[in-house]
Amino acid sequence: MNALHTFARTAAAATLALASLAAQADVARFSQTGQFAFSSDVHSFNLDVDTASDLRLWTTSFAGGQGDPLLAVFDIASGGLLSLGDDVDNPYGQVDPTQGSLDAGIVITDLAPGRYQVAVSLSPNLPVGSTWAEGYKLRTSQGLPIGSRWTVQVALTNAAPIPEPTTTALLLAGLATVGWLARRRG
Repeated sequence: MNALHTFARTAAAATLALASLAAQADVARFSQTGQFAFSSDVHSFNLDVDTASDLRLWTTSFAGGQGDPLLAVFDIASGGLLSLGDDVDNPYGQVDPTQGSLDAGIVITDLAPGRYQVAVSLSPNLPVGSTWAEGYKLRTSQGLPIGSRWTVQVALTNAAPIPEPTTTALLLAGLATVGWLARRRG
């Protein structure tokens, strides 16, 4: 094999490897934990999303022997409820194998960039309406003293970038040129 043919094959392999790396998605995983003092407690944390992403949230509290959690996601800008998650059964599917049967889960595909509030409470303490401002079913005075821990797992996956037409055209032109040179010399 001559040097040009070897170079052409190496260049083509490197180009394909770089293209496949560029298409992989970014995944951010973390967890939040806390403690319910009363059955009426509602804990929350903020989630900032920079680019359109797929969001998976799930609790592992019940699997760890701690309570029957509920999850809710609110849009901070509007205060609106985007999604609610309860036990692993119909209509809420299992999000992750680490969930217990009474753990909650939420999947939101193609979540827009923005600020979101994730709320965790104990069943039956559901949001009263469709906004954060409307509050939750149980008020603080109605809660029973408990000592239950909660854990929420978060996986935020950025969608793989779609290459611009000029980038794709340049890639194809480069591959065609390398192929033509290899064929001409071979």
